[in-house]
Amino acid sequence: MQVGWGEGLEQAAHYLNDQENPVTARTASCYVTEFAPFYLGEALPLRELDEGDVMPWLMTDYMVFYVAHIQSNALDEAIVRYFRSVEPEHIIHLKGIDYAWIYRTPQALPEEIVPASHVRWVPFGNSILLLGYDINKAQSNADKLSVTLYWRCLHPMEQNYRVWLKLVNGVYHIWGQEDSIPVGGRFPTSIWREGTVLRDEHELGILPGTPPGLYHIEVGLYDPQRQESLKPEGDGLLLGPVEVERQQPSATRHLDIQHPLVASLADKVLLLGYNIESGFRPGDGIHLTLFWQCLEEMDRDYTVFTHLVDKQGNFWGQKDNEPADGFYPTRQWQASEIVRDQYDIAISPEAPPGEYQLEVGMYLAETGERLPVLGEGVDRTQRVISLSPVQVAGR
Repeated sequence: MQVGWGEGLEQAAHYLNDQENPVTARTASCYVTEFAPFYLGEALPLRELDEGDVMPWLMTDYMVFYVAHIQSNALDEAIVRYFRSVEPEHIIHLKGIDYAWIYRTPQALPEEIVPASHVRWVPFGNSILLLGYDINKAQSNADKLSVTLYWRCLHPMEQNYRVWLKLVNGVYHIWGQEDSIPVGGRFPTSIWREGTVLRDEHELGILPGTPPGLYHIEVGLYDPQRQESLKPEGDGLLLGPVEVERQQPSATRHLDIQHPLVASLADKVLLLGYNIESGFRPGDGIHLTLFWQCLEEMDRDYTVFTHLVDKQGNFWGQKDNEPADGFYPTRQWQASEIVRDQYDIAISPEAPPGEYQLEVGMYLAETGERLPVLGEGVDRTQRVISLSPVQVAGR
């Protein structure tokens, strides 16, 4: 039977008023409006505050739990479980029933009460500590991930850092990214108070055509005004792994294809187009994104070749592997599925300035036999698809 309408909290206040320096003390209480009139110190609510502080009670001296809140599960289960595991400083009894429990607030934050499903403490410099994170499917969109980060301010700072997230595979190709001011732009880091714990929610979009599989989320902080990053302890911070499910086929207009074309490979696969990024200088890398559409399910794993050749057919850059860095072989593709496929092709440092051609296609690694091609920009004899010419500048 649930009991408790605030009775007994006046006795908790009287007990705390008899302690040393009660006027300067701070106490967090469930029924703060019933507790505060009897208390000489500062009374704070034992709940999240509107300005983003997840655990305001961390900055207090005492905590007062009340029977009604315990019975109704109104408090965070992890917090209740932790404090029930330690000895209370004082218990208020009324007619044989425990009504209120008084605890000293721990000086150090116990890991077991961090409200994250994945607790992981990672310092960012001397000012910010990541306590943990949650990763779930976003309710608003199946092609987005909901990422919640839990930060603690170790020292106040002047910088307004932005949080960036990148969805990466095993070779750090990016399959989605997002950056924003923490807490939806409502709580920039320059106003964080020492000791504050914040819940920071993000929605990370997954690029259309991203292959299904296991990925990680890279997290970082940077100051856009000073062009400085606040690096995590270690070689970088990866959250996860997180499983990305197979997406529904996207309309081509949603793929942001910069160079559309249509070329068929043995009526098994269509090349819908490509995107390309590079400084186009010797020693630079060419980042090439290909967009494939599966026409029929395949029983063989084909290798994709990407070659940079001059007018005489000499190779000046090459990258061959199974699609999606080898993580999504063609035998796993489904009919009508669109697959985004990324390649980094290094331009030879000895490449002379001039015009070059990027050639792509597929072949069987066991035999070297290429799939026949048909459509725009194809060489049916060599079984290659030629992309737009690129101009390599001098050093």
